[in-house]
Amino acid sequence: MADDFTERYGALLTGSYDCVDRVVLNAFFPIGHNPGGFRCWWRRLYGSDDQLDDTHLMRMAGRFARRVKAWAAANGVPVIFCKAGERKHLIAERYLEEKIGLQAAFVHLLYNVFAIIVIYVIPVLRPVPLFCAETLARIAAERKWVVAVYLITVFIALPALVIILVGVL
Repeated sequence: MADDFTERYGALLTGSYDCVDRVVLNAFFPIGHNPGGFRCWWRRLYGSDDQLDDTHLMRMAGRFARRVKAWAAANGVPVIFCKAGERKHLIAERYLEEKIGLQAAFVHLLYNVFAIIVIYVIPVLRPVPLFCAETLARIAAERKWVVAVYLITVFIALPALVIILVGVL
């Protein structure tokens, strides 16, 4: 069931969850573009200035906060209360996804590009990949475990080493 505010201004509002530390409401509020806009808005909402005081503003803020918490609970969005002066971006960073996937993909890309550049720029090295592939195939046909060692070394150990080295630098 929608309240009066939602029914009246719902067509002007769109909600989006933009960041871990804020909910962004995108709304066009033309009446707020002039100095007396808030008072005019209040009069349209309640009919007069009789209830325009700190108590009613705090009550409205409380209702809004409860609605935000209810929306967050219904959509699985964490709500974290911060004290004045807390570095909110540091708190938010704890909830951001780790960038290790992107870092690993970048390392793999650089690894492959570097290999292509080295192999194709130096003509003497061009037959090396073919020779290595044929040799590995011959050895793998006799000893199956060599394939596992090769895959783990080339696709896990070496990229992990580069990630560690890049992280240290």
